[in-house]
Amino acid sequence: LTLQNGATTSSAGKMGNGLTLDGSDDYAQASDDGAFVMNADWSIEAWIKAENTASGTIIAIADGDGTEEDDELSIHFNDANRLQVCGGDDSSCATTAETFSTGIWYHIAVTHDYENSFTNAVDIYINNKRVVENNGFTDLDANRVGNDIIIGKGDEDDATANFEGVIDEVRILDYQSMAFGG
Repeated sequence: LTLQNGATTSSAGKMGNGLTLDGSDDYAQASDDGAFVMNADWSIEAWIKAENTASGTIIAIADGDGTEEDDELSIHFNDANRLQVCGGDDSSCATTAETFSTGIWYHIAVTHDYENSFTNAVDIYINNKRVVENNGFTDLDANRVGNDIIIGKGDEDDATANFEGVIDEVRILDYQSMAFGG
């Protein structure tokens, strides 16, 4: 994991040291090396404490070229303080009805159930409660080349894509988990 543009780890985390981001240009990045398979079952989870819930990407699987494409994934806040999971150019999204508040720790998780390239489903959990279930999600492309795991920043060239707050205990699993260690 490489910290970029002033991102720091500090004792402000939920379970020890967390990734502290200022919302302007900080993020952390790790090479995926093909380990994360988009068109398969998977789970992504993290503890988050946001200082701004009207925007900001928590986790992205992207190539970092400044353009969202079909072979990318983004877990972020939308402008209504809701968690949103989008594939590609945001044409396929799952959004929570629940809103988030600043300064509060939340455990979030997203699971992907892959059947075939036309039948996918995404579930979203907040504090171990499933709040979005079997949301049809068809915009995940298998042809991923060169994507990285980016924490705290999206792939679009937009300052609102940056997360402000603390992210801790990010886990990416290669199966669809239904119970989380939050």
